[in-house]
Amino acid sequence: MAWAHPGHGGVGLFHHLLDLAPAVILVALIAWAGIWAKNRK
Repeated sequence: MAWAHPGHGGVGLFHHLLDLAPAVILVALIAWAGIWAKNRK
């Protein structure tokens, strides 16, 4: 595991993006639903 640490920059960032993806999608869906509801009225 230790030998892979020097490459943590790119792979680590990508891994964190994958970890955050569900939360980002959830927030985006909530925001889109709010905007859609406002525009619908």
